[in-house]
Amino acid sequence: MRPIRRLPSALGSRRSNTLEQEREYSEKIQEVSYRKAINDEEAPVKMKHVRKLIIATHQDKDALLYWKLAHTLNPLSTDVTAWKFCHTLHMLLRDGHKHTMRDTIKNFDFIKNIREHFNHLKHGYGRLIVCYSELLLVKLRFHRRNPQFPSNLSVKPDDLHSIADADANNYFELAVEMFEYTECILNLYNAVFSSLDQSRANSNTRMGQCRLAPLIPCIQDSVSIYDLTVRIMFNLHKALTVDLLSGHRDRFNQQFPLLHAFYANTANLQYFKLLNITIPQLPKDPPNFLIEAELQSHVAPVVVLQPELDEDLLDGFSDTASSTGGAMGVTTDMLLALGDSDPQPPPVPPHPHPDIVDGHNGSLSDVMSERESSVVESLARQLEEERSQLQLTRSQFSHQQQQLAVTINQLQANVAQLESEMLSERAAKESIMVQVEAAAAGAEAVTRLSQEENNRRLAEEKFSKMKEVYQKLRDEHVSLIRAKAEVDRCCEAGRHSREAAEAAQRRLESRMAELEAVVAATRGSANQEKNSLLIQVAELQERLDAARAEADKQALAAREESKLQVLGCVSASTLCCSEVLQHAMLRAQSQQHAEINSTPEFTLLYENDIMNSVSKLRTLCSQYSNCSSSSVTAALISELQLYSHNTASFLLYATAASHVSPDVDKAHELLSVLESLNSSSNAMLAAVRQNQDVDQHIATIADHVTSACSLVSGCVDSSSLTDDVAEAVEREMEAMQRAIEEATRTTSNMLETARSQDTGLKLE
Repeated sequence: MRPIRRLPSALGSRRSNTLEQEREYSEKIQEVSYRKAINDEEAPVKMKHVRKLIIATHQDKDALLYWKLAHTLNPLSTDVTAWKFCHTLHMLLRDGHKHTMRDTIKNFDFIKNIREHFNHLKHGYGRLIVCYSELLLVKLRFHRRNPQFPSNLSVKPDDLHSIADADANNYFELAVEMFEYTECILNLYNAVFSSLDQSRANSNTRMGQCRLAPLIPCIQDSVSIYDLTVRIMFNLHKALTVDLLSGHRDRFNQQFPLLHAFYANTANLQYFKLLNITIPQLPKDPPNFLIEAELQSHVAPVVVLQPELDEDLLDGFSDTASSTGGAMGVTTDMLLALGDSDPQPPPVPPHPHPDIVDGHNGSLSDVMSERESSVVESLARQLEEERSQLQLTRSQFSHQQQQLAVTINQLQANVAQLESEMLSERAAKESIMVQVEAAAAGAEAVTRLSQEENNRRLAEEKFSKMKEVYQKLRDEHVSLIRAKAEVDRCCEAGRHSREAAEAAQRRLESRMAELEAVVAATRGSANQEKNSLLIQVAELQERLDAARAEADKQALAAREESKLQVLGCVSASTLCCSEVLQHAMLRAQSQQHAEINSTPEFTLLYENDIMNSVSKLRTLCSQYSNCSSSSVTAALISELQLYSHNTASFLLYATAASHVSPDVDKAHELLSVLESLNSSSNAMLAAVRQNQDVDQHIATIADHVTSACSLVSGCVDSSSLTDDVAEAVEREMEAMQRAIEEATRTTSNMLETARSQDTGLKLE
């Protein structure tokens, strides 16, 4: 039998087991809530599951179990689970225990991996997950650098002053971080709305609500950030210069219309209307930070959250209504206090019957003590949960208190605006009375009075709720009428001032007349000098015209002389070419040349050269007729010389080829064609010399060359079978060399003659 003194040790062990069972039960409940909140169903996250996870962080005073589940049940399996994971984490950061932010910062790389994992996915939830993970990373970096800010960013103006330590540098850095935070929220908003358009989803479908639900905590964050940014900017403008803050103002003015559109677009969605969420509306124009008084009229925007509806009822509504259905999700601020019931305490472990206890050397009193201890621990557990619930209720009460304070400020601002409008109406009435007294003498004033009276009547109808104020204004009108005498005295003083001004004007007019007389005398002498100058200008113009005429005459003469020189050069060149052709014909008809023979193949080599020259001459002659420039003239002379030399060589070798022709008639016919070619060439040169059209002559030359080549190809040297080929080639080469030397001497003599007789441009 076991000793009695060892019984407490056994009871302590059983208590330890009971606590472990409760811990395991709590972990199981959180795992079930995690699985139900972050599933692959494309529907909004149910808040009752998120609420259990949030309460668990307050009970455990950390988020270690949540992150343990995140690493075990990886949310990267689908894009929907990753999207819901980001949404759930955002709400835990806002409403969970304060150590949730610390534990999440430790898992910074986990969120970064989510962003990198879906960075390649350009459709579906891919872009949305990248934007949401980037927003969470920016939020973590912000709270890591600024741990004084609570996770829900709810900061009073006095607390903001103490956080920044009243230092302009700290305010400057905070403004930059706020702008970056707001930009990430706007990027997520744009991505969500763009995906709705692409997928044809709307706020009445589960798919659309799944994408829209995370915008609720984003709106809550952006509202707090906007209020903080406005206050920070006003504090900066008190401490720093306007130019230094121009970049901050530009960035704020860029984000303000985007935030305005964000709130307006989300407020019109049926999904948010069903959730009874009141989204604030920003003013039409951004605040003017250059006017310090506008800070007093600034009203912090507030998101008003109503108690959530039953989610199962909303699910049924989404399933049955095809046009207005949708899963209903709300933000976590109201969910913490208005959800389903608290988690039930774990069941008390079963206890053995007393007889069984006696069978194990126990006692009934020990068993009862153990049962009482278990019940006490269970009650302590319930007490801890009630304390957590009480803490959440207090937090909610504090939040509602802040909302009421903001509402009071807004009402006070409205009262101030009404008072300002009242003052403006009072000023309008004063203006009306002054106009009535001043316009009593004319019909036009009566019409104006009627118009002003209509305006006054409209103003009275607009402010019908402020009759007492208007009664006071009417009493003040009486005092204004009594003050009319003072106004008349002021008018009399004004009349005296006007008379004094008229006298001064008369003195100025007299002085002006004297100055005009002096100016007239000066103008007469100036006119005389002007006429003299005009005469000189006319004389100079005549001289200039005469000089221009003389210059034009000289230029014309120079052009004529240059043209004559160009014509002389071309004429001399054509004469030289004619002499070369004539010399070649004389050589071909001489007795010495009759002994020279040439092969048809060698003679036909000149055909392409002559035809190319003929083609170029047609173009150059046309250009020369239109514009006899130096470049065209030089090219024409060069081409004429080349043509004459090639044609002369062709005449010599074609004549030599006729000597070996066995057919005498064809030989005579070839000689006749060669003479015609020579005559056509001379006629073409004469036409060039006289600057006439050469197209007909060139066509005739081309025909003669073709005929001559055809006849040359028919010439066959009958003696080539017996004569030594080398000797024949040698003879032909010597004859050609002699002809070329003769032509060279002739050309050299012509050039020497030209150098001795001509100079300058004519020689060129």
